[in-house]
Formats: sequence, structure tokens, C-alpha cells
Amino acid sequence: TGKIRNNTQRMNTIISDILNLFSDKPRNTQLIRLNPFLQRIIQEAQINNETGATTILADIAATQDYAVFFDIGHLEQILHNLMLNAVKHAGRDDVEITVRTRIGDVGRFLYIDIQDNGRGVAADDEEKIFEPFFSKRHGTGLGLYLVREMCVANQAQIVYVRKEIGACFRLTMERYLANEDDPHENEPHDNIQIL
Repeated sequence: TGKIRNNTQRMNTIISDILNLFSDKPRNTQLIRLNPFLQRIIQEAQINNETGATTILADIAATQDYAVFFDIGHLEQILHNLMLNAVKHAGRDDVEITVRTRIGDVGRFLYIDIQDNGRGVAADDEEKIFEPFFSKRHGTGLGLYLVREMCVANQAQIVYVRKEIGACFRLTMERYLANEDDPHENEPHDNIQIL
């Protein structure tokens, strides 16, 4: 029942996000300490029915001291959608997802990459994947479109990065120094592999 309730809430969030994207309602943005947030998202993905059998690695040491200004519900949905897409479209059973963060060389930006070891996106489809209702399978074709729109609503950017193996989606957003209120907040959870 807990999983049903969580998935029902997630569906309600998706519907609300679609409606909110086309309204003038202000976003619920806040400063989010990035590494503890990513660790929680990965931990939740590891107990989720759809992504629980997937190996998820975290390579996030680069952003230990940083935060981002984002709608927390949007960032949760973005990362969930990207990891779910990796599982659905990898074309293999032993899917491995790496959540990797990097600091930008220019400006005050940081990057979050969600990369898998699947078959990647066909070259002919790369320019279409963020269009609404574009789908090669039985999905709605709204997943990546909503991801892009939620990024735009939070002054962030998402692009597909071609790799030799797998698919890689890169989020770019402005970085801020995190407060050091809790010395234990950035410690990894026991079941998350930190690279």
C-alpha cells in the first residue's frame, strides 16, 4: 500500500506539474544542498519497483560543498524520470546508472549527468527526444518533454550527450556554496556506492 500511495502521489505530481507549467504560479524554489539530496534520490530509486533492480553508482564528490536553487519537487521528478528512462530504454537486463556531478570550467555552473550502459539514443532521434509526444515505445512521450520544461522553469538546461556506450543526459544549473549547518548531512547512506 505504501508503494501504491507513493506512485499515486507521483502521478498526481506529474499532473500538477503539467498544469503548473502553463500557469503563472510562482515556483516553490529553495536552496537545496546537492549531495545529500542526490543520495536520498538514489536511495529511493533503489527501493522503487521500477528501478530497484538497477545498479546505481554515485560519482558526486565534486559537488560536496555546493547547493542549487531549484523547486525540490521538480528536481526529484527530473531525476526520477531520467533514471526510469534509463531502465526502460537500455535494452538490457543488467542496467547500470551513474549519477555524476562536475563543476563547470566557466561561470558558476555545475553539471549533473545521468548516464546508463544501454543502447543510447539513435542519432536520428537526438533532436526529437525532448519534443512532446515523441516516443518509440508505448509511453506517452511526455517524460523528457516535462523534464525539459521543468528545467526551463528553474533556469536550468538539459541536453543529451552522445557517448560511445549508453545514454547520457546532462543537467546544467547555477551553483551556490552550501551552508555547513550539519556536519553529518553530506555523509553517504550505507547502501549507496560512492565512486
